[in-house]
Amino acid sequence: MLARALGLGLLFVSGAAAQTFAGRIGIEVEGPNEGSRSRAFVDLGRGFRPLTTPVDDRGWPTTDAQVLLFDIRPVAAWENNIDDPDRFSPDWSGRYAVSFEGRADLTTSSDGRSSIENLRYDEAANLTTADLVVERGTSLLQLVFRSTRRAVGGPTNTGFRNLRVLRPGYAGSRQPYTHEFLDAIPPFQVLRFMGFTETNADFARWPETLEWNERHTPADATQQRLGKRIGVSWEYVIHLANITGKDIWINVPAPATDNYIRELARLLNATLRPDATIYIEHSNEVWNPGFPQQRWNLAAAGPEAITPLRRHARRLYEISRLFGEVFGTGEINRRVRPVYAWWPGRTQEYRDALNYMRATYGPVSQYFYGLSTAHYFGARVPETAAMPEILAAMRQTSEASALLNRQYKAMADEFGVKFLIYEGGPDNGQNYTLPNNVLVRNVGQHILANRGREMREMVVSDIRDVFFGNGGDLYMYFTLSGAYSRFGCWGLTEDIVNRTTEKFQGLYELIGRGSPPRIDRFSSSATGTGPIAPGSLLSVYGEHFSPKELTWSYGIWDGRVLPANLGGVRVRLNGKECHLHYAGPFQLNVLVPPDATSGALEVTTPHGTARVDVEVSPFAPGIFGYGLGNVRYASALHAGTGVYVAPEGALPGIVSRPARRGDIIELYTSGLGPVEGSYPAGEALTRAYATTGVVRATIGGVPARVLYSGLVNAGLYQVNLEIPGGLSPGDQLIAIEAGNRMSPGGVSLRIAQ
Repeated sequence: MLARALGLGLLFVSGAAAQTFAGRIGIEVEGPNEGSRSRAFVDLGRGFRPLTTPVDDRGWPTTDAQVLLFDIRPVAAWENNIDDPDRFSPDWSGRYAVSFEGRADLTTSSDGRSSIENLRYDEAANLTTADLVVERGTSLLQLVFRSTRRAVGGPTNTGFRNLRVLRPGYAGSRQPYTHEFLDAIPPFQVLRFMGFTETNADFARWPETLEWNERHTPADATQQRLGKRIGVSWEYVIHLANITGKDIWINVPAPATDNYIRELARLLNATLRPDATIYIEHSNEVWNPGFPQQRWNLAAAGPEAITPLRRHARRLYEISRLFGEVFGTGEINRRVRPVYAWWPGRTQEYRDALNYMRATYGPVSQYFYGLSTAHYFGARVPETAAMPEILAAMRQTSEASALLNRQYKAMADEFGVKFLIYEGGPDNGQNYTLPNNVLVRNVGQHILANRGREMREMVVSDIRDVFFGNGGDLYMYFTLSGAYSRFGCWGLTEDIVNRTTEKFQGLYELIGRGSPPRIDRFSSSATGTGPIAPGSLLSVYGEHFSPKELTWSYGIWDGRVLPANLGGVRVRLNGKECHLHYAGPFQLNVLVPPDATSGALEVTTPHGTARVDVEVSPFAPGIFGYGLGNVRYASALHAGTGVYVAPEGALPGIVSRPARRGDIIELYTSGLGPVEGSYPAGEALTRAYATTGVVRATIGGVPARVLYSGLVNAGLYQVNLEIPGGLSPGDQLIAIEAGNRMSPGGVSLRIAQ
């Protein structure tokens, strides 16, 4: 109803300036485990380490338990042998809001100072709440649950359910993702989810397969591995893409059945933004002997009498066909883009696979969008090498790959596909250990080299000159965030709140820096004027808001929770978080909180904050409308139908007819004041809430009988009224009154002959 009613009532505008490589660089998203530096989830409970105690079918403990919430110590503090000379660890101190279903004695275990305060149990709700206070310097934290009682009056030592541990500053929030995480994403066009969905996890031995009903869902206790349930659920992937406006790059698990793939395609087709592009790989690095998918593919190839190289290519073709069944074959290589990736440097093996595919299934460009390889530049140097030698070796590795990139580009052109990088960036994670896992002496120098000021220019040169300069089409940087250690120095940043690193600055140089937001004016979304009322929609006009037009239509989490961040934009009114209906480059439509008061409106993007003072009035009646010619018509439907009240045939693709005497119409309005009962703020409503005050209406100056007035969805009031007699045919002005305030004039209703 909300989309239908507002679709003709709000003006959406667009436009954004392109940068040199904007739209051609993507990013790998770090998996949100207990050591993740991405701070992705508001709720730490989404990524706690799976329990070793007995659990139920969703992963919740059925006995007393300890839950590891985070371990952000530098590698390898647990061996008293730290790699990092700076011993860096993010600061996760603050006051966390804890809640869970059941009752327990709750304590903490950490490497720093932490405590539980305000522990309370509500027997009626069977809900325990507490504050978890974590002091600076704490890098390892567990919650300890003793004397657990899952059910009211039940036995002890029976566990708990639905644990939530909300980060500092997010008490009461139902948003899945933190603003800190979302602020880091806007520069990148494509998000790759290989690590996020744990593609490399070892969970199946051929001929064991993965069925759709064996996957993770948001209802699971943790998004870390639970048996075959590996990686963050696809619903979280889709939601992240929907609220950021990004394209996605997904990795289909090697053991996934055809039914799994078909159901995945159906989920994406039904819930991902229609303008989002989907890049698809068959698993990840199926050639790599270090990964279980290599062994699975190798074992599967034998009985199928095909080489592992060709089976991998054929399976991608089958995935392409399955997605084509769901999206339509015309969407393959347009919206759905299968990408063939193989062993870096082995161009002849690429050619063998692609020639096989062409001979067997026809032109490769009909079912593959591109060929892809990894593009890392590292430093294989003696363990005595210092930082200058490491940097020189990294630069040499980068420059030496130019010839190989030209070969890949020529091959891509030959087969009529694009040339992409599925992973790329500095690679210092291959030469840190000697036989028997003995740590090399200069691991610290590798880490410091990746933090050095030379890294910015090196990243820029490698991507701009070595890749794009040799014909590349899309570069996926690995990775957005991550700790630096013997295992690699992959991240643009080691802590997502720090976007000033040399690597991050290099990517900004390539993609372009955004400008701080600017507010020119604001108004009621319904009327285009002031004042503003609680629970209504507010339009903010200016520039440098979201680079892409986004609405909450595809950004409502779990079917209920409205987004508080769209396209990297968030809004606060007098200190209260607002939810966004629309975000574009020049306009925002914001849901005013139901308890809002006059004060400062703040629009924050990753590039700055703009402020303006806003007056909030208890009543600000207004009628949503849309323009036809020189007339602004009210957004209204004939009651109980989808038929608009408008000149017949005036709205292309929409059934409409004028109103007649005695007709009952549904008029969509704003700012009608308080309602009966308390509605869930920041959620899509599931029922209507009648206004407490009297609402009046006139049409052509003639009073119209109001049959009902109430809040029917977030920001949207509905007034049901009867068309009075005595009206002349044609366009008649309509107005409503609430709280002794009249709606602004200039809105008409078409009356029949």
